[in-house]
Amino acid sequence: MGIIHSTDFHRGIVYTVWDGAVTWAEWKEHASALIAEPDWQRSSRFIVDLRSVTTNTSIANEQVEQASALFIMNRLSLAGKRGAIIARDEFSNARKFESLIAPTGIAMVVFNSLDTACLFLGLGFAETNHELDRLRMQLRTT
Repeated sequence: MGIIHSTDFHRGIVYTVWDGAVTWAEWKEHASALIAEPDWQRSSRFIVDLRSVTTNTSIANEQVEQASALFIMNRLSLAGKRGAIIARDEFSNARKFESLIAPTGIAMVVFNSLDTACLFLGLGFAETNHELDRLRMQLRTT
């Protein structure tokens, strides 16, 4: 399927959903575009939902390291941000990504449930779940 994101300007949050099989090329393209986006620069929080991504062998340790390097090279884009990743099958890769970008000072945690991620970010569960589901459906219909 792919990766999609949206931004709520008023609340300063970027919502991202990965769905289906996501390749390294898609991740790299999305990360590069996101870092360059002014909305990303202005946001203070982000949530990444990996719950419906299928395990993909094209994303291994080397690719996680390369993706983290993209963000580290643009460490100013992480300044003052608080983020949550919700992962199931990709929990190990998400934790590796978290530990690699931790030296930038970002407050990011990997969770296995949406409700605790919402508590960490100070978000309402129902509205966050609704937005993530909306993005997932948008990916599946395009």
